[in-house]
Amino acid sequence: MPGLFPIQIGCDVSGTFALSLYGLAVIRPDGRAVVHLEGGLVDVTLFVLCGGAPEVYRIPATEVFPGDLIVTSDSPISLLYVLEQTKIGVRGLDPFTGNIVFYVAPLNPFFNYFVRVQSISDLLFAETRELEEEAEEGGIRDREDRFPRDLLPLLLLGSLGQGTSTSLTTLVLLTQVLGRRP
Repeated sequence: MPGLFPIQIGCDVSGTFALSLYGLAVIRPDGRAVVHLEGGLVDVTLFVLCGGAPEVYRIPATEVFPGDLIVTSDSPISLLYVLEQTKIGVRGLDPFTGNIVFYVAPLNPFFNYFVRVQSISDLLFAETRELEEEAEEGGIRDREDRFPRDLLPLLLLGSLGQGTSTSLTTLVLLTQVLGRRP
């Protein structure tokens, strides 16, 4: 029986991702690793870090932004790098084919959402880049502001990918997605 989310959310178990020196990479069917940089795909196969699978999570999001990686299908796995969001969907770059496609998320009676791919390492790399930019501008944020705000939903989603869930986890996740406090 289908659940609330037609695409799996929680900890990713697809094996489609690897950590590279350029951040989270998508492993294509031909074994090459690519990342989205400056509007195109860059082959980073030689820059993939060894040491196991990265912690990758699938998070429902009501809006996405250019550069976000979203899951459009589980079987077979289909991904898109968002180029722009429109009123009814997104225009994105398929990392497997290199094609630019238009995607409309399935409607849900409760809320419409996309499934965004997020890695803890990407959050930390993003924080490091932001700190470097602020240091160049002469300002440093408070320690509290440097802590990734998306970490709570990632930690709560840790067990959802393995087929387990609690009503509290689901409640907190949905309130985070909808922008309300639990």
